[in-house]
Amino acid sequence: MKLRTTTVELEGEAFTLREHTAGEDLEVLQASLTWDSATGRPKPDLRKLNVKTLASALQEWSLKDEEGKPLPITEENVRQLPRHIFYTLLAKVGELNGLTPEETRAFLPA
Repeated sequence: MKLRTTTVELEGEAFTLREHTAGEDLEVLQASLTWDSATGRPKPDLRKLNVKTLASALQEWSLKDEEGKPLPITEENVRQLPRHIFYTLLAKVGELNGLTPEETRAFLPA
C-alpha cells in the first residue's frame, strides 16, 4: 500500500512529509513514554512524542548546513526548527494521518 505524502513550502524551504503506518505510530509512542511517579503508570512525554512524530514523518527537506550541504533529518535537527515551522509541520502530519483539527490540537501547545 502506498502511503500519502505532501510537500509543504515554508519561508522558502520545502518539507516532504509522509503519513505513518500503525507500526510507526506504536514505535513513536513507545519511545516517548515516561514513568508518572504520581500514578505509577507510563504516560507519553508530548514534547518527545511531537519531535519523534515529525522526525519520522519527514522524508526530505531543503535545509542546508553552514557549508551549504544538505542537513540530515534527525531528531536533533528537528528540535532546532523554529517553533512556528515545527508546529505547522506537525499539524500537517496530523492531517496526513487522518486526525481532525481538534485531535491535532491535543498535541500542540496552548
